[in-house]
Amino acid sequence: MILFTLLLASHVHADSIQSLRFSHLTQEHGLPSSSVVSILQDTQGFMWLGTVNGLARYDGRQIKKFEFDDQNQASISNPLVTALFEDHDRVLWIGTRSGFDRLDLQTETIQRQVMPTALSLQNRQVSGIAVAPLGKLWVAMFGGLYQFDTRTGQFSAWQSDDTRLQGRVFAVISDTRGGVWLGQGNQVAHIDQDGKLQQIFSTLALAPMSNSPVDYQVRSLALDAEQRLWVGMENGLQIWRIETAMVKPDPLRQQFVLPSGLIRSIFRDSDNAIWIAQGGQNGISKWNNKSKKLERYVHSRAITSSLGAGVVQSLTQDSNGSLWVGTSDGGASQADLRSKRFSLYLNESVDQKNLTSPIVMAMSFVSEHVAWIGTYSDGLVSLNLDNGDVHKIPASQMPLTKIKSQFLSPDGKLWIGGDGGLFVFDPRLQRSQEINLKNRLAAGASISSMALDTVGNLWVGSAMGLYQIKQAVGRDVSANYEVTVYRTDSQQKGALGHDVVDSLLIDSVGRLWVGSKGGLYLWRPELSTFQSVVQASSVVVQPDKFAIAAIRQDRQNRIWLATELGLFDLSEKNGEWHLQAWSGAKNMPQGGFDSLHDALNGEIWLGSDLGLTRLLPEQNLARFYPALTHFGAGINFGASARGPDGSLYFGTKGLIRFKPEELTDNLLPPKVVLSDILLFNRSVQASHKIRHDETKPIADSDNSRQKASNRNDREWINLFGIGTKDSVDNTSLEELGITGALHPAKKIRLTHKHTMVSFQLSALQYFNRSQNRYAWKLEGSDPDWIYGLEAQGTATYTNLNPGNYRLYARAANPDGVWSDTTMLLEVEVLPPFWRTWWSYLSLLLLLLAIVVAVYRLRVRSFRANQIYLQNEVAARTGEAIEQREIAEQARKDIALLSEIGREIIASLDTTTIQQVLYQHVNRLIPAMSFGIGMVNWESRQIEFNFVMAHGRLVEVYQRSLDAIEQPTSKCVLSAMEIKIDDYQFDSRDRDSINRGESDHWQVRLADGGETQPARSGIFVPMIIKSKVIGVLGIQRDQVMAFRSHDLDILRTLAAYAAIAFDNAEAYQYLQMTQAKLVEQEKLAALGSLVAGVAHELNTPLGNSLLTASTMQEMSEKFLVEIETGKVRRSNLDVFARATETSAGLLVRNLSVASDLIVGFKQIAVDQVSDQRRQFNLKTVSEEVALTISNRLKREEHHLHIELPSTIFMDSFPGPFAQVLSNLVINAMVHAFDGRKHGEMWLKADLLNDKQVRLIFSDNGHGISEANLSRIFDPFFTTRLGQGGSGLGLHICYNIINSVLGGSVQVKSALGEGTSFEITLPLIAPERNQGVTT
Repeated sequence: MILFTLLLASHVHADSIQSLRFSHLTQEHGLPSSSVVSILQDTQGFMWLGTVNGLARYDGRQIKKFEFDDQNQASISNPLVTALFEDHDRVLWIGTRSGFDRLDLQTETIQRQVMPTALSLQNRQVSGIAVAPLGKLWVAMFGGLYQFDTRTGQFSAWQSDDTRLQGRVFAVISDTRGGVWLGQGNQVAHIDQDGKLQQIFSTLALAPMSNSPVDYQVRSLALDAEQRLWVGMENGLQIWRIETAMVKPDPLRQQFVLPSGLIRSIFRDSDNAIWIAQGGQNGISKWNNKSKKLERYVHSRAITSSLGAGVVQSLTQDSNGSLWVGTSDGGASQADLRSKRFSLYLNESVDQKNLTSPIVMAMSFVSEHVAWIGTYSDGLVSLNLDNGDVHKIPASQMPLTKIKSQFLSPDGKLWIGGDGGLFVFDPRLQRSQEINLKNRLAAGASISSMALDTVGNLWVGSAMGLYQIKQAVGRDVSANYEVTVYRTDSQQKGALGHDVVDSLLIDSVGRLWVGSKGGLYLWRPELSTFQSVVQASSVVVQPDKFAIAAIRQDRQNRIWLATELGLFDLSEKNGEWHLQAWSGAKNMPQGGFDSLHDALNGEIWLGSDLGLTRLLPEQNLARFYPALTHFGAGINFGASARGPDGSLYFGTKGLIRFKPEELTDNLLPPKVVLSDILLFNRSVQASHKIRHDETKPIADSDNSRQKASNRNDREWINLFGIGTKDSVDNTSLEELGITGALHPAKKIRLTHKHTMVSFQLSALQYFNRSQNRYAWKLEGSDPDWIYGLEAQGTATYTNLNPGNYRLYARAANPDGVWSDTTMLLEVEVLPPFWRTWWSYLSLLLLLLAIVVAVYRLRVRSFRANQIYLQNEVAARTGEAIEQREIAEQARKDIALLSEIGREIIASLDTTTIQQVLYQHVNRLIPAMSFGIGMVNWESRQIEFNFVMAHGRLVEVYQRSLDAIEQPTSKCVLSAMEIKIDDYQFDSRDRDSINRGESDHWQVRLADGGETQPARSGIFVPMIIKSKVIGVLGIQRDQVMAFRSHDLDILRTLAAYAAIAFDNAEAYQYLQMTQAKLVEQEKLAALGSLVAGVAHELNTPLGNSLLTASTMQEMSEKFLVEIETGKVRRSNLDVFARATETSAGLLVRNLSVASDLIVGFKQIAVDQVSDQRRQFNLKTVSEEVALTISNRLKREEHHLHIELPSTIFMDSFPGPFAQVLSNLVINAMVHAFDGRKHGEMWLKADLLNDKQVRLIFSDNGHGISEANLSRIFDPFFTTRLGQGGSGLGLHICYNIINSVLGGSVQVKSALGEGTSFEITLPLIAPERNQGVTT
């Protein structure tokens, strides 16, 4: 009865399935109001939002407000913005409650328009704007319809003789031909581009006589793809079919039911679906004409990813495919319509019919429409998979509430386990019984997994061992079930190694696999024992601590394990089980997994607290879907299942459902713009910034960091004398050469005062904007692209040299689709005035004037006065020179620190970085000793591996972070600089924690000598990504030896050093990763060789076996005839001839096998070694072709080897074989992708007596001209994520040029195939320790 009821309701779509996730933009993020009345995206991609308290422009990072000011005619005419429209001249027209305004998008200046004097103030409210011919606009106001001439600024009223058109105009839309559809009162009218009334009909035509005409007043209009007119009213919706002669109701309206209430807006998206915005907390509805399905999306205070509010006022779609929904008090919500993601069965009670438990742990499918859902707090429920409706099973029928596992047996009974024991539930009888597990401990009643074997026994895993329920199928719930318990027993051979059993699997051949906290076990029924499968190896060091969370077998019979160490697969070879780790798959997240399931398309899906991971095993490629941005919470332990239709389900805060093959990404690249320019971290334009955190307002910590940054800016300004705080604060856009708005600007001009400038980038992709990524390059300063961390898109530059630069930028959407490179800005940096030609000329003229004046004075003056004047001139000249020297020194200091920073960051070697730092610090700051300490947070030690004292190396020593008396420990723990003017202790002493680990109490020189005591010192932390990684320190043997200037310099060098050390560590990791990829490519070639050997040897060995077995049967028969005395001469003759024939066949087949083995052995030796020998070019090539012949036949391609047999080489056959094998495989993968019967040719001829030319060609797809120059680059592939590593041709290129001493060229065109021309010396050059000479 329960399932029947749910199936009857399956045709009704409920709100408990969330197929769209909404992000939000609210007043907390900077909107003038959270009531959004109108929304528009301009041609540049910016979003304009009209609210009840002003207009806002949003670029994805900042919101600029345009507010109403009654005293300012250059502001909008009313705070309530009701309509927005952009014309072809890039002018934004703004309709408000009391006026009509013009906003120039280039300058962002506003002009109020003169309204018709015949209209009262309340009738001036603009309800809609549409384009009209000849540079005019249709403007609908409460007082009627008007045409507005954009050139003259004049309104002209549209008049009609039809008396039915009365009342307020609430809706107007374009008919796409210069005319409009108008909603006025209960009438809908069509007015053509010439202003003639073409059609008119009344919504009252479909109204029952008992209904109020007010309910049928028109409030919104929209035309769908079939030119049907959708009419939203005060209380309902009508759909009309527009025909030339008449207008009639369309039957489509009868196919769906809408909640009653006001229809505020109707919108057709890019997929021609119709969106309907309603009032009264009804949210929005979507009608998809293809699926004939109505979907509803409402607001829920408990679900942050639902609509921002229930009352919706406006709708639009941006150029990236995101739907924008303006609400009455929840701001603007956005949802991505381009990508298809995960559906979520809600876990909060929206309409008392959906899931109420936040923890879904188990799923069992009755059919494609109904499933049993086990929750950890609300017990068992029955879920309608079509609409999300649930029916909770009462405790009287199923008392277990904390369910962790369940199993639906073939007889329809549901076995349910969790914290509280094991139960069997009969849905038909609606009753259950607890199974007596003979437990004396609570852990034994905590059930986490179940599996039914081939003989009908149910295996149950718990926190206190493994249970076997015999004959569990086909019996009554009240039956007495026999239970056998298996637990850990160190005295019993073949017992389980751990009592906690989290996962069970019955594989395709009926074997039982047991995953526990202490390893993986295989049940041996013939011995009634458990076999430990995983042995100690480099993959798993301690098998007894190998915790298995989930086990699955895919459709290829591979066994997959989700563990605390990551993902593994298990395979059997030669009677032994081998474990392979998948942590090295591309983009695979590190850490463990709690759940696992395979998809019908071969993909493996993994769940963890952080989200879902998708693995494509054949491509060795993974993708991570973060929980926070995709479904709100992590995946529960072991909560995964696959439905009858192939959908995958994962338990989270609710229940996730999706079909892997139907998941799609948003492939539209975002446009990137310049959002703001900051000088010393201060914006040059007055606007309100928002953070990328979509749910929280700007925190006070951001303000404190901004204040700290401002203090640092003032220190730099005062230190180098480059300006004053006020001079930087007051810099405006006009002073930078920008007139009007910032985003259209193409060039700025900076002066020498602007020594720190930042460019804030913004991607015009608004949904899930915190996942956008940015890259930038300042041509003339940056040698390569800089990629921002996470959503960081601020490019900061300090001390740019005078000159011209260009700022280029790119952005990626949350799905990783990058935009093309955009040149955002030209930057001109002006030199200081004292370095200009006119400054030098002025100074020279001044000096000449002084000289002339002095000379005349000397002539006319007394000698005493002459001496006085000479002294004055000398004094003033000295002052001028001193001032110039001070300014020049400040500039040099800035340039020097910048150059030092580039030199430090340019190095990727730790030792070099240490030496460079020491050299520059020693040159800039007089110091007795200099040291670099790197923090080891695991051991809580600061390791000083590089310390210099008086030019001599100091022994390696450590300072404990727990030794709080040490200044270096205080510096690291507080992440602040420490300046000590007078030590109160001997800094050479070892700290109180490490003091006992050395024979002497004081730090000494590396050669054993003693160091001198320090009296003062400076210590500065090295910080990267808000984490202290080390400390720089300098000391002197004098008190008060260091100034604040020294601290500033050391602070700057510490910042550069932190970046350099972090880059060095990343570079080392990159080199290790690249080496592993190359090694994997070599192993793949050896695997191909083994497959070829197996295939080619199969035929001769099989024939030999058949012949030998025949000979054996003949011999046995002949012996019987001899023993019985029935041998005749004819029998002997037949036996002899048959034996001779069989022996001949056996010798020929074994000879073929022997020749094949010799050839395979030679080429195998060649491929796994770099031995040099003489060989026949044709023979080696044919042997290589033989090794890959199996794959050639399987994929139905053909390789023609047309080589003369007279070419001999003294070279390296192994590397040559790898080149040829890679070329053939590359052709099969790329040239013949999607087709069969490909042809490949290998030809050769002698160029002279020293060189041979080989030509390898195919008749495949060819290579585009854009990719032709990049095919030999490492990691370049056109099949990223489809099996291509990008290393095959790169390895070929290196072998040909370095090992074989030759060269390679490629020619190709799309559709004409590809040809590789390889020139090789007949005698390869000698190799010395792996280097070709």
